[in-house]
Amino acid sequence: MQEIVKSYFSKIGSKFVENFSLLTKAIIRTGTCNTLDLTRALSDDTKQNLKANEMRIQRFLQNKNFQVDDRLWRKHINFVFDLMGERGILKQNDNILIKVDYTSETDNFLILMASLEFGEKTIPLFFTMRNYPKKKGIFRKIKMEEAFIKGLRHALSKKYTYTIVADRGFGTLRFIELCEKNNFDYVVRICENLKIKIGEKMLNIKDLKGGNDSFSANVLTWQKNLKFQIKTKENSTWFLITNLENTDVSEIYEKRFGIEKCFQDQKSSGFNIEKTKIRKYDRFKRLYFSVCFAQVIVVVLGDYMVSKNHPIKKNFSTYIGVISVFSSLDCAL
Repeated sequence: MQEIVKSYFSKIGSKFVENFSLLTKAIIRTGTCNTLDLTRALSDDTKQNLKANEMRIQRFLQNKNFQVDDRLWRKHINFVFDLMGERGILKQNDNILIKVDYTSETDNFLILMASLEFGEKTIPLFFTMRNYPKKKGIFRKIKMEEAFIKGLRHALSKKYTYTIVADRGFGTLRFIELCEKNNFDYVVRICENLKIKIGEKMLNIKDLKGGNDSFSANVLTWQKNLKFQIKTKENSTWFLITNLENTDVSEIYEKRFGIEKCFQDQKSSGFNIEKTKIRKYDRFKRLYFSVCFAQVIVVVLGDYMVSKNHPIKKNFSTYIGVISVFSSLDCAL
């Protein structure tokens, strides 16, 4: 584990590499974010007592050198993209689908996540977070979404193009123009109450419910021409807007639901992030980043164990490095 972390995060410092490796390994081994369980798991590697390992975790999560910032995200994203390239599911100049959505850690933190597919699973790529608003009306998503899109764009490689895939909560003119401004393509589901104009005909988009169609129309309240795709499946109709050309975007949008499973894997179906007792914003953010990194490794290990139809070549250093972690873990994946 330490060799993997070192190869991507060495510039942050040797102490960071050591402690981040130990914490990631403990998260994978225990499958939890409970500090006591993590402390016990650390003992297997450090050979120190519980109190010493508890202090190690506390100091690491308080360490100001551990900043979840642009530099750290670039390293994480490079790690993910290297894995995908070696796995053969990412090639230069590909258009990468990025699924975005909100989640929360009980009533303490609101998290906006970007994720992407890895085999049959969805893995964390980038997130921003805020303290969860305690009262209505004191928090607006506008600033959070602006910081999220700008931060994501800045951290991503320029080797690829990207399409944001999002649910109805993002179906606003503001979010669409935010994607356009930051050079993201988009496939976004919208609500049924928009008034549109097709040629000389004006109608409410909900009047098209139950159909299957693709067309361009002017959204009257937005004063903007957009491409629409309406897809009806099993008595459910999706109203989608996009800037992609000649693409069945309903197939793209259907993949969005993988992010829900990604969140489940972080919570009750996986690492139990909601069970952590950490309530300090900066400490939780560092722990959550560690969970995201551990989740990527677990997904890669699971993909390797389940799928036997892809070659693992000697020069696939990142992929082989992750797989070698399995031999040092006493957990069932």
